[in-house]
Amino acid sequence: MVSDWIREVQYTIDRRKMKHRSHMLVDFVFRKKHSSTEKWIALEVKQNPNLSACLNGIMKDSLKIDAMRNSEYDLRCFWSLGVHKAVDKNVSVYDKLIDSAEKHNVEVLGNCFESHPIGNSGYAYLLC
Repeated sequence: MVSDWIREVQYTIDRRKMKHRSHMLVDFVFRKKHSSTEKWIALEVKQNPNLSACLNGIMKDSLKIDAMRNSEYDLRCFWSLGVHKAVDKNVSVYDKLIDSAEKHNVEVLGNCFESHPIGNSGYAYLLC
């Protein structure tokens, strides 16, 4: 259950980690019911018909989250939701995710990954 949520929350970026930006926006932050009022869960949403481009956007968001200034860090975890055209059943979305993460030097927890088609829409989502 969600207790509270906020859209587009601004955070300061640690300029030692990312020199070309001073701030970033997180798409959504929310809190679970009965959890600490000071700890939020971040959700970044990416949409691109091309799976590789969608994954690239997810990895760039992960790097931005990593560059947040620690003094403003009130997130207990970070999730990415990607929406893309469904890929052939022979294509491993998980393998493509891992390849993209390695290219961007982003750590992905293998047990925190879901990917499913969205009904008969021809699109799929991935959550990691």
